[in-house]
Amino acid sequence: MVPAKLRVVEEKDFGKLASLLTEGFPSRSLELWEKRFHSWWEKNPFWTPDIPIGWLLEDKNGNIVGFMGNIPVKFQVNGQESLASAGTSWYVKPEFQGSNSILILLAWLKQRNFQLFLSTTPNEKVQKMIPKLGFVQIDFPFNQTEYWDILNCGQALHLLIKRRLKPGVMTITFKIILLPIRLISRLILPLKKAKVQRLRCPEYTTSFCSACDASFTEFWERNKKEYTTTLFRDAETLSWLCSMEENQSRFIIKCIQKSDLAMAGYLLFDIVIEPQTRIKLMRLRDLFIPEPKEKAVLSMISASMSVAIKNDVAIIKYWAPNQEIENIFKKLFWFKKKCRYPYLYKFSGKVEANIKAGHEFIPSLIDPDRGLI
Repeated sequence: MVPAKLRVVEEKDFGKLASLLTEGFPSRSLELWEKRFHSWWEKNPFWTPDIPIGWLLEDKNGNIVGFMGNIPVKFQVNGQESLASAGTSWYVKPEFQGSNSILILLAWLKQRNFQLFLSTTPNEKVQKMIPKLGFVQIDFPFNQTEYWDILNCGQALHLLIKRRLKPGVMTITFKIILLPIRLISRLILPLKKAKVQRLRCPEYTTSFCSACDASFTEFWERNKKEYTTTLFRDAETLSWLCSMEENQSRFIIKCIQKSDLAMAGYLLFDIVIEPQTRIKLMRLRDLFIPEPKEKAVLSMISASMSVAIKNDVAIIKYWAPNQEIENIFKKLFWFKKKCRYPYLYKFSGKVEANIKAGHEFIPSLIDPDRGLI
């Protein structure tokens, strides 16, 4: 292992950092990293100059050879409003890996102004290593199951086949199989549109938001659970997370009960283009439905299907946070897929000592940096 020097990242380093990270993550461009730096710190309402942007490693010639970012985000930690740090984009050049990598990790964990540390995009090697430092891994999503609402059978089959073939391979046989299925998909679309109308419940109304107003903060304050650790879902936090669009469309479906105009819940989605096939997918990133009444959930699903049809989306991907919502999904969607998202967390020592019986950690796919990377 070649020795390297550790120091805190400065804004002037962003250009060189972007170059390093395109080496570590070849599928992501310089422009994409520059957008991320802007979102993670400059636009972040919870970042202040006394919070390190991250840490980097330099070789003897001053070249950047390693990096780890430090994204602050508002969390409810053990029932109290606080800040969490999401470690992001940890990369060290191969010849410098080893104790240099640990130096960065320890610098992150030694911070005293955070109550919680999140690692939500680690590779398999990191997933095995950091539990030794006290990180806990959550089985996420609930029952490790993702539910797919397939709106275009031909495109969905194309996507599944493409993922199982070697890159660049699409045989004549598969192309022939796909042709009639694509034709059938056009006939199925009117049935999907009829389902949208059928699921819509007159007791509720839905609307679409790209930013969040005070009603989201009021809804969160009214429904947050005591002794719970989870993303703080006030308007400021959600609006910042909603503004992070990287070649995608991010929006919230808000549900209101007509009888008293009270908010019943929301679903937050991304519409993304799958890079290999150019097929559009719509992914559920976050939801907050404290009292999951079936008619409210169905109204939000109806609204999400309507958006997907208008945007020529092939598949909507849902996940449930609990058994109540999973029971609703089971009745609606025939296709489900086993999946597990990496999500590890570690409390500061002070918080760990005060965890009370009945404490619950509720993760979300939008938690940085899972919502960003």
